[in-house]
Amino acid sequence: MMLSAMAILAGCRMQEEAPAVEQGGDAVHFVASSDNLTRTVFGQKDGTTYRSFWTGNETVGISLNYGEAEAVGITVNGTHTVAEFDYTPAETADTYTFLVVTPASALQAPSASRGALTITVPAEQTPLLGSVDEAAQVFYAATEELPGKPATVDVRFSHLTAYGKLTLSGVQGTPVRLTLVAGRPWVGTCYVTLSDGTVSVKEGGRTLTLDLGNYSVSGGTLADVWFACLPANLSGTPLTVLVETAEGKTWKRTVPQLGDALDFTPGKILRFSVNMASATEGELTLAPAVLGYEQFGAYLSGHPMVYDPATDQLSREYLEDGTVTFTLLDPVQDGYVAFSGIPEDAAYGDSFTLTVQSKAKGVDSFEGSFEVTVVKEAGARLWLSDGENGFIVKR
Repeated sequence: MMLSAMAILAGCRMQEEAPAVEQGGDAVHFVASSDNLTRTVFGQKDGTTYRSFWTGNETVGISLNYGEAEAVGITVNGTHTVAEFDYTPAETADTYTFLVVTPASALQAPSASRGALTITVPAEQTPLLGSVDEAAQVFYAATEELPGKPATVDVRFSHLTAYGKLTLSGVQGTPVRLTLVAGRPWVGTCYVTLSDGTVSVKEGGRTLTLDLGNYSVSGGTLADVWFACLPANLSGTPLTVLVETAEGKTWKRTVPQLGDALDFTPGKILRFSVNMASATEGELTLAPAVLGYEQFGAYLSGHPMVYDPATDQLSREYLEDGTVTFTLLDPVQDGYVAFSGIPEDAAYGDSFTLTVQSKAKGVDSFEGSFEVTVVKEAGARLWLSDGENGFIVKR
């Protein structure tokens, strides 16, 4: 993996050229036979290069001819540079094209019509010291169309993910969680066109959350926090940095416009830093039971109004003031629950006034306003809390 320097953001922004799989290096070899998965981590930096190693903990997802993927286990050699795995196709075919992704959890249903893989990069990661979260570092490979079932296939992986190595200075308290809200989608689900490697966002998110359990602060500096993301050019866009501490505090800083260097590209490590000395202090918002729920609705004490996917419908109205009204429609009861005042750009940690209105046959109407904070974000879905009540909406 190569690394190079460049200038970045507030404080010091230094872009390092990131890791790239050595196309002339050792191949990952698999034989048709069955069961598990694989992944890799970065080794120690050698000059400007990070080597990428198989740990043996990984999983590999294999799809034959764009069919449903199967998870397969691996073994690695003594130097952790080569992985072997067996896979048995469930059916015979006229031709064989193998699509391989590690970790297997990243591979969604491939798109035969687009000639593309569908891959997801997680929005919540737990980085290691010296490397990214294994579940977030995504590699992919595809074979040529083979005329018959092969006994042995050598595949060479390419990085889907780009990488960041972030240092925060001026940090106060004991950080336990770091959230980065970008100006463009950089996590979530994407298509990777196999003919040219083009990556296009399918269902992207702007919020990346990092569990800091493996990190500690020294002299007010939180150094070299690794993460993986989709390819994204964030130049000219804002970046919000939110640090949550064990002391129940939040420290938030928004850099209004990133410089030209902040361009995340596959297989490259972008090194940058942000000075949090001018961050705004806040209090952690309690998130009651809402974090344990998945269905849209209002989780009010004694008065829940929750979406029923068997009967209800959803709608969104985008208003001129930049807010969204999100509505759950109940055709059986000829009723609705409407959530208004949701900012289109609402992200984790943001606060605003949410108005909830409901009406249905034979049920008392309801209207109330709540001062809420976004306590979780996944794509367009937001989990909101006022410290007592909870809400799940779409912005």
